[in-house]
Amino acid sequence: MTNDIYKTPDAELNQAQPEPVASTYYVVSAKKFITLSILTFGFYVVYWFDRQWRTIKVRDGSNIWPIPRAIFSIFYVHALYRIIDESLKEKDKTFNWSPDKTAWAYIASACANVILNQLVPSSQESIIVFLVLPFFIWFTLKAQMAINIVCGDPDGQSNNRFSTTNIVLILLCGIFWLMFLLGAYMQLTGKV
Repeated sequence: MTNDIYKTPDAELNQAQPEPVASTYYVVSAKKFITLSILTFGFYVVYWFDRQWRTIKVRDGSNIWPIPRAIFSIFYVHALYRIIDESLKEKDKTFNWSPDKTAWAYIASACANVILNQLVPSSQESIIVFLVLPFFIWFTLKAQMAINIVCGDPDGQSNNRFSTTNIVLILLCGIFWLMFLLGAYMQLTGKV
């Protein structure tokens, strides 16, 4: 050590930083998933599919297109759920689900929504949303619960807080829900 107080310290400044590990999947808590899915009328599920496929694309270096797979999720849900189940088995983790049955149930709820909206008079379409949306969300939430287990975060604690973007989205969608409920009330009571 020298007595020169103006000399810069001798230290290795270019220390190797560990490479960030790509997350296996997009982790989110059940509370956040359900809240955003309901308040966005199920559109969060499309975002969720996109995030899962993007993570898989980066992780595997594959040449998939996440956005079309999210938009047309009924055609790709089986593949995603099987990949999730394979990850559970690779990591020796257990989760009580059947990926194929859950995927078929997701497809059935999505198709039921479309079919029922065509069959039911427009004055009662709002009832269909209340009937089908919980099933639609549940069959996606099952996969999210499996993902959280694969990633070693069963409760989704690493993504359980609502970001500023989430809060703005909740407020905007809350306004739509109020208008939706008011419209449904007016239709059911004949005050239209």
